[in-house]
Amino acid sequence: MSKCKNGAYLKWWVGIDIREILLGNEDIVELTDSDIYPIVAPEGTLGNIIVYRRIKYQREYGKMGLMDDVARIEIVAVADSYEESVSLAALIDDTLTGTHINSENSLKYSLEFSLFDSEETFEDNKYVQTLIFEVK
Repeated sequence: MSKCKNGAYLKWWVGIDIREILLGNEDIVELTDSDIYPIVAPEGTLGNIIVYRRIKYQREYGKMGLMDDVARIEIVAVADSYEESVSLAALIDDTLTGTHINSENSLKYSLEFSLFDSEETFEDNKYVQTLIFEVK
């Protein structure tokens, strides 16, 4: 199935692209052992992990029709130590923030990530960093 329709990238697919982008960062791969999952990690997954999900997808319309579509993605970094959780958050932010150009067949599309919000917490003996990105 195509990620694009009528020459425009559909944000339904952004989760697949996010995983590919994050796996392209060797430091993230080293810290997580490539444990990066959409929505939920498999039961029994141990160590540092990243889980992400789309929390919003909306289309913006103007007088001329569809102007833009915007997704919000929640990325949760879970680690055994506070230092590792902060390192993961910083790496995720550095890796995603900005414009990423991809292509499907002959169609090129770009994804522009900007950090919208973040928080940290401690749950189930794990340090948790939550980052929310807006993707245009």
